[in-house]
Amino acid sequence: MRTPSAVDVCLLVGICLICSGSVTGLVADPSAPQGDGVVVDQRQGQGPQFQQNTPETTPIRHENPENATEDDSTAALQEALASRLGQRLERSSINLSEGQYEQAEAALGDEYTQLLSQYADVSEDGDGTSSAESFEQARTQQQTVSEELSEYQRTYQAYREAKAAGNETRTRALARELLALQNGLEENVSELNGTYTEIQTSTEVDVSTERDRLQSVSQNVSETSTEIRSAEFTSTQLSVRTEEPHGSFIEPIEITGALRTADGEPIESSTVAISVGEQTHSVQTTERGSFTLSYRPVTHPVDLETVTVAYEPSNASLYLGANDTINVSVSQTTATVQLQNVSDSAGFNDRVTVRGSVSVNGTPVGNLPLEVQLDEETLSTGTTMPNGSFVIDGRVDESPAVGAQPLTITSSQQNRSIAVSSANTTLDIVQYESTLTATTSPDGNESMLLSGRLSGPENRSLPEKTLTVQAHNETVTELSTGADGTYERSIALSRLPENASTLTVQYAATDSNLNSASATATVPHRMTASESGILTTLQQPLPVLVIVGTLLSLSGGGVYAYRQRRTTQSQTAESEQTTTSHEDDTTADQPTDADTDVALSSATAALDRGETDQAVVMAYTAIRAQIADHYSVPTQATHWQFYTAAVDKDLPVRAEFEELTTRYEQAQYAPEPVSTATAETTIETAANIADGLDPQTSNADTSRADGSVAELRTD
Repeated sequence: MRTPSAVDVCLLVGICLICSGSVTGLVADPSAPQGDGVVVDQRQGQGPQFQQNTPETTPIRHENPENATEDDSTAALQEALASRLGQRLERSSINLSEGQYEQAEAALGDEYTQLLSQYADVSEDGDGTSSAESFEQARTQQQTVSEELSEYQRTYQAYREAKAAGNETRTRALARELLALQNGLEENVSELNGTYTEIQTSTEVDVSTERDRLQSVSQNVSETSTEIRSAEFTSTQLSVRTEEPHGSFIEPIEITGALRTADGEPIESSTVAISVGEQTHSVQTTERGSFTLSYRPVTHPVDLETVTVAYEPSNASLYLGANDTINVSVSQTTATVQLQNVSDSAGFNDRVTVRGSVSVNGTPVGNLPLEVQLDEETLSTGTTMPNGSFVIDGRVDESPAVGAQPLTITSSQQNRSIAVSSANTTLDIVQYESTLTATTSPDGNESMLLSGRLSGPENRSLPEKTLTVQAHNETVTELSTGADGTYERSIALSRLPENASTLTVQYAATDSNLNSASATATVPHRMTASESGILTTLQQPLPVLVIVGTLLSLSGGGVYAYRQRRTTQSQTAESEQTTTSHEDDTTADQPTDADTDVALSSATAALDRGETDQAVVMAYTAIRAQIADHYSVPTQATHWQFYTAAVDKDLPVRAEFEELTTRYEQAQYAPEPVSTATAETTIETAANIADGLDPQTSNADTSRADGSVAELRTD
């Protein structure tokens, strides 16, 4: 049979793509309702479902933007995408009205995110930008409403159970929680309806039905809460007054009040909590329900001429809360900070503790927000205790320069009844070492994956730091660390200088109290075509290629089932690949013993820097490349697959390579780094393997004595 031409191969690829697309198209949307817009009623748990009162409407069939032709305008595509987004919002609102809260959130999940991303791209720099923001805001608000409705339903069920059991204390506590949930739900539904109005105004999507449906759900919750309020609580009224509205911290304002039920009956001889602004006072009512208290303003804005006074009942109380407002005029008073203890020196990630107190003419100032600044940047914040004392802790980041830096304790608030006279001292910043790791692995045959992590003392992550990657003192690329200090980048091998065997990753710690750091990683061996098996596959007869390609494409819809079978069958099933002898004209790309020596020297250098995991990985990578060259072992395999294939080639250092592979697995995947002793032993093992490999072994040693071709285990 003939060898396939380029046209044959292209035809095969086309068949594969068509088949794979057909299979993929059979996958259903798991969040979609069954039938044309029909919502299956899968109610969760017991309790009220808060269904809408209006009849359910049939969802409108919208145009699929994927069917748009090249002649469609951007506006038409934008309109189609907006319609699809509106359809998802409608589906979610129907689920909400049916009490299907998980389905309601799922309707605004991945598909909604993808549609919104497409809509934002189409609307970029156009009138649809604000509409995209409205669609995103609607998704966030509707998911919040769904969560609150779900929480309300669970709490309502617990309330009914407590009431049936005769537990009055728990019943009232849950009833009070339901009232609080209902208040928050009303506010969020109101905000969501406002967003719906913005969407309908800026697009042609009609969301009036969704608005009405959500308003109906909110109304049902409100009616349920009203019934609970009447059944469990007694309403109250609070009246307060002051003879002299002018005052300050050193001249407190005297407030007189009375607490009664809504029917006018006094709440007599009780200890109750009365809040004034952000302060809470415990007071005792008289037989008439009256009380007095002194208000020393601490955080009251000097330009605010009123203050709210409120009765705050306990969870188990029979009464509901009440509030009143009085007019006041507050003057500002300056308080003094007295430092008692401050850390002498610190470096990156060290904890700095500041202790002291705040007072005005000997009177302690409690509940006062404070801020600790290091070199004019916020180190930490805290609040004074009722006795005026404070203890504020903070950790030093890498930004303060080495040496004595100013440390200031002040107030974070402005124009309030208490101003703070700042206290100043100094903190000696010391320099610490930073640690950088680097690891490489093959990323196909034309690229490699470079990854690692940048950290400070105690393994503290260093996020958003710029790293430079070099080979032979030439800059290859620059990259940044993520939130956890890690980095990862695929680098094309063609970007590297000729004969580059290692990469150096550098962190230049400019404007930092950390030292600079660097790490070295070995460039993975680049496979030849014979190693990757590409030429062998293309040399098969065309009918075989068509059959195999079609089967592979049809398997696209069954990848998950295949992987599940693979888990249990991989230990017993072996896949066989027939290879033929062919001339190897790529020896210039293969590693030499000198390359191995250089890589092992780099591993030793990494060990000297304390990078034990990196040292083990570099030693393993060097030996793996040498074995692949000497014994024609395919490199596109896991570490244990590669070991099995090498052993099948009669590797003379089988035990040593098994130990090296085990150490590599430990260094690469174990949560704790390998010990220094283990890393030293591993490098010695790698050196012994390098010495034990037969330099005369050729790539043609796969032939048996009978002329047949050896089998390569790839499982």
